[in-house]
Amino acid sequence: MGFFDFFKKEKQGFLSLPDKYNSSFIQPLSVARLEIKLGDHIVVPQGWWAVIVVKDKPRDVFEAGEWIISLDRLPLTKKALRLDKPVVVIKKGKKEKVYRESFKCDLYYVSQATFTDKLWQSDNVNLKLPNKKRYSVGLGGTMDFRCVEPSGAIKLFLYEWARIESIKAEERLREFVGEIVTEILPSIKGITPQAIDDREVFEMQLLPLVNKSLSKYGITLDKLNITKTDFSLEIAAQLEQEKMEKDIASDELNELGAEISVADERAIKETRKPTKKVLVNMSTAGEEVLDMTTNDTQKVASQGDFSENLVANNKEKASSDAIIKENLEQGETADFEEELPKVVLDNKRGKDE
Repeated sequence: MGFFDFFKKEKQGFLSLPDKYNSSFIQPLSVARLEIKLGDHIVVPQGWWAVIVVKDKPRDVFEAGEWIISLDRLPLTKKALRLDKPVVVIKKGKKEKVYRESFKCDLYYVSQATFTDKLWQSDNVNLKLPNKKRYSVGLGGTMDFRCVEPSGAIKLFLYEWARIESIKAEERLREFVGEIVTEILPSIKGITPQAIDDREVFEMQLLPLVNKSLSKYGITLDKLNITKTDFSLEIAAQLEQEKMEKDIASDELNELGAEISVADERAIKETRKPTKKVLVNMSTAGEEVLDMTTNDTQKVASQGDFSENLVANNKEKASSDAIIKENLEQGETADFEEELPKVVLDNKRGKDE
């Protein structure tokens, strides 16, 4: 950079976020309207947007980077202020048409960061039970929010203020969320104190409804926590009683479950011991059965051999008796006796005697 370039840069205006600023998500560059010249630079740090506001409306948005102000960079501002049209001025008693080289506006920096644990509080609302009885409730808690569209966020606050102050902007946003919750609660049909008191479930039900209302303002909630429920004394006492009964029932169920577990363990241990004995006995019984089967098989085999021998002897005896009978009838007993077996002869002689 040469000397004249440096001099030219110093002469031109540089608009940037101050080194020291508060923790709010909207930061005005100045407390009064600025006069920005064509050719000035706008420096936008990472994680921020810069928004030019003209005639109480957000116009052109600049993302992170360094930008030189020109009519090409300001389409909406140019249209609102007619910067591309010449104006008539009087110079030395004469009217002349000239183009403006500067304009007045407000410049806001809007953060893209997520802001956590910001408090919110709704008003007390009268709700109707299914039995048509009424009860009152107010909610409060914390929220995590971030800006997703800077023009919408700027527009939200410009509805009420001509200029935005950073601290008041965040306070107003927290109030606005409480107002949204106050409006939403009566629209939820059949909502009961028990449903509201179940905070985790009710938070999940409430969050998308709130985000739907905030979407047109370029703001979204990542979390909506309920840390306080302001019921009437009667409803609060009823919920506390139901909670105590539920806790007692839960404790009794846990104790019963523990007793069942102990009993199951004992039963398992007792079942495991006999199992080994039964298996041993079954094994021994199997061997005995096997021995019995073997012995029975041998016995059956022996009985089979004996039966075969008995049948053969019976056949032989029947044949011998038939021969004796035939020979007796023919008178040839003496000759035949020599050929008969000794047992048959003894039987015959006994009969004769």
